[in-house]
Amino acid sequence: MRPSVAVLRPDLQINVHLRRNQAVVSIDLAGESLHRRGYRQDGLEAPLKENLAAAVLLRAGWPAIAEAGGPLLDPMCGSGTLVIEAALMAADIAPGLERAYFGFQGWQQFEAQTWEGLLAEARQRRADGLAHLPVLVGYDAGVSSIKAAWANAGRIGLQDRVHFERRELAAAGRFPGRQPRPGLVVVNPPYGE
Repeated sequence: MRPSVAVLRPDLQINVHLRRNQAVVSIDLAGESLHRRGYRQDGLEAPLKENLAAAVLLRAGWPAIAEAGGPLLDPMCGSGTLVIEAALMAADIAPGLERAYFGFQGWQQFEAQTWEGLLAEARQRRADGLAHLPVLVGYDAGVSSIKAAWANAGRIGLQDRVHFERRELAAAGRFPGRQPRPGLVVVNPPYGE
């Protein structure tokens, strides 16, 4: 008989990549792509993977700007990926902290108690980091974009820590409130426009 395999959450996922006369066989520790942090349901017109958004922020020097208390503005925020990733980074929130499953959890050597201890430590770092979060703002002209951004922020528990607003690019102007420090403007404009 053919064995039964759980397609979405197999006990062990093996990936095989064939190229010419060679095969690379690997065991998947993640269970699904790590760029999926768990907060985004649907991408919009110019979807940006979460890990690419994080890379853009790192390249732009966001960690140092956030550490100094500088604000962040995305004037074309779409579903809020750059703003949310900036919040995760600034608040020292582990990517995928709220993911329900990783591939290694099905392994016989998996130590649930050790894992729970690591999660507790990460959640404490999140709580400490949220206390020092700078101003994070996303504007977009589309109503559906702003709704998606708020929904995504809510799914990861940042709805009270970020600000999204429907606003045309020409009216983006300054951030709400007084900004005493230099910050970062970062954007992923719609492709081809």
